[in-house]
Amino acid sequence: MWKRHFQQLYNSISDSDARDSLLQQRIADLPCGSGGVTITVRDVAETCNKQKYGKAVGLDNIAMEAFIYSGHRLHVHFCMLFNMFIRYGYVPDAFMKNVIVPLVKCKTGNLSDVNNYRAIAISTALSKLFESDLSSCNVRRLL
Repeated sequence: MWKRHFQQLYNSISDSDARDSLLQQRIADLPCGSGGVTITVRDVAETCNKQKYGKAVGLDNIAMEAFIYSGHRLHVHFCMLFNMFIRYGYVPDAFMKNVIVPLVKCKTGNLSDVNNYRAIAISTALSKLFESDLSSCNVRRLL
């Protein structure tokens, strides 16, 4: 029931042109170096420290705590990875996969009605870090 409902809901619009989206085009068009978006090791470390504990894990089964308690070396590797994503305008498909979980909208409503549920996407911890870093860099760049 859930699979059919959310497949119809979230696949009602074709996304075959998603790779050519406006966001990806903007990121690819950014100049490299100081004028473009660059994620620093400090950005990664700060983003890791701001994450919440005890959240559900994504498809990679890695809890955010693994990154929160990680050290400087891992932050350096994430920094290089995230900057390559930005520079080349490419993120692997597996990186963008998530789990969709239905949540009840109204607990006193009809629990057997699929319209009484909303879906949330549970992303991987690493993709959450990348999104947070990218968001903070874009905000800083606008200031």
